[in-house]
Amino acid sequence: MCRECESGTIELHRLLLDHVPLIVWQADSAGAITFINRCWSECTGATLEEGLGEGWAQWLHPEDRDRVLQDWRRASAADGDFVAEYRLLHHDKSYRNFHVVARGVFAPTGTLLCWVGVCSDVTEVRAREQALHHANRELDAFSSSVSHDLRAPLRSITGFGDRLAQDCAGQLDEQGRHYLDRMRNAAAHMSILIDDLLGLARVSQADTAMASVDLSALALQVIGEFRQQMPDRAIDVVVEENMTATGDAHLLRLALVNLIENALKFSGKRAVSRIEVGAQPPAGELTTFFVRDNG
Repeated sequence: MCRECESGTIELHRLLLDHVPLIVWQADSAGAITFINRCWSECTGATLEEGLGEGWAQWLHPEDRDRVLQDWRRASAADGDFVAEYRLLHHDKSYRNFHVVARGVFAPTGTLLCWVGVCSDVTEVRAREQALHHANRELDAFSSSVSHDLRAPLRSITGFGDRLAQDCAGQLDEQGRHYLDRMRNAAAHMSILIDDLLGLARVSQADTAMASVDLSALALQVIGEFRQQMPDRAIDVVVEENMTATGDAHLLRLALVNLIENALKFSGKRAVSRIEVGAQPPAGELTTFFVRDNG
């Protein structure tokens, strides 16, 4: 390649790198920065020359400086990849979080020629993560408080229902025993809902157990529970056979409970509630499952 073409190629590469919204840099085999793109100046307000060598370290947060420099020197000496996160002083005098990844470039002989690295601004990502963590903690506290407040009267209902069943069942006619059974079933269902509320609030704090779930069997089970709670309702059900999905069985059950409960509610004015649970043909790699009703 002629010198003019090589010079033009280098200039083109520099022009492209200067328009990348990331800090892109190159370091020699010893770890000293030899090139840094314009995004560095736009972020820090420093000149390109001030980012060369170890000059960039002046913009590190004082609490991060020693750790990052030690890790960088260690990675340079070991010819290994460098991955870190640190705070850089922004031109508006605030510190912003950057995630950096650097890799060595080696000659065919295995000799380390240089380093190339990219720093991406993850300040907003970390802020959202912190806000989500805070929201999850508040949700957990709220759910625990609500479940505690709900359990107290529920224990009374369950306790007195059990006492009635034990001590007064003989004094009740068939309809009275039917009402008592419905009350006790409703209390048991309420207890399950409270447990589900707590479980749902803690989903983000625990790993989901991904597995293949038999949705057909799960839907029939949920509908059977609703039939027990609503013995006077006429419910016609069609559940497609052999439906499976990959997910957390507990969360999928919660989704089905909500959907089927809504279907029963919206079809409540019909003489017969018709509930259909099925799947549409896959669109690409995704299958769409549905719950329909005649409400």
